[in-house]
Amino acid sequence: MAEISTDQTRQSQKISKALQKELADQEQTEHEERLNRVAELRRKTEIYRQGKQTPQERPAPLSPSSSRPGTSKTGPPS
Repeated sequence: MAEISTDQTRQSQKISKALQKELADQEQTEHEERLNRVAELRRKTEIYRQGKQTPQERPAPLSPSSSRPGTSKTGPPS
């Protein structure tokens, strides 16, 4: 009976180690997927911010001179 118990113990330990390794691999994979998702969202956010800032920032300095030609610094022709 002692041999059966020892064999069962060894088999249980092997199964336990295999399951622990599988769980660790799964957790690592999930962690990497989360990191990739966060990186992807950060890239998309940055692209979105750049898209939102570009139209607001660029026309602002140009708008006083280009959109209103009558109010240029030299003044209207007299």
